[in-house]
Amino acid sequence: LHRPQHAHFSFSSTTSQMPVIGVKGRVSFIGKGKRCFPVVLSMATTAEAGKSVPPGHGISIMVNGCSGKMGKAVIKAADSAGVNIVPTSFGSAEEAGQRVEVCGKEIFVHGPTEREKVLSSVFDKYPELIVVDYTIPSAVNDNAELYGKVGVPFVMGTTGGDRTRLYKTVDEAKIYAVISPQMGKQVVAFIAAMEIMSEQFPGAFA
Repeated sequence: LHRPQHAHFSFSSTTSQMPVIGVKGRVSFIGKGKRCFPVVLSMATTAEAGKSVPPGHGISIMVNGCSGKMGKAVIKAADSAGVNIVPTSFGSAEEAGQRVEVCGKEIFVHGPTEREKVLSSVFDKYPELIVVDYTIPSAVNDNAELYGKVGVPFVMGTTGGDRTRLYKTVDEAKIYAVISPQMGKQVVAFIAAMEIMSEQFPGAFA
């Protein structure tokens, strides 16, 4: 697995059974051999942390689904790490035109119409843009296809949708992408329970 090198990010990878995206330059591909899952460990590893990044300089993130709990959490984490937050987001038709304030930053929410035009404009202004998607399952594939069409690297934190189609979209678009597994509270609790059981009863999992 080749990973992008940038001062603001560090990565680790562990083997799993999940199809994950590999990266090479600005080209991404689905690994054909041993599968790995890249995890962002730190969003700020240099003295630049905490400083505002002007448009066109350094990584900027656009959080789609910014009005939700996870979207807001990502914005808060990125802001505390000094990562530039793009004041634009995509939401539902009902959310179109709303302004969401997180960490003192006002983010304008666009509805489903003219998304390609808006995203292309944002990408032109922020050439090192990464989109973080925490929207809804029914929007996963359409959103991924939009990101691929425009050529924007993205993190798909939203679960659901057609995952096979999702991996194919990224493979064909040849962009950076991190596809999140299901990490709901119940799943996390189950994984933690299995770890405890494997320590207490190692022979049961042999």
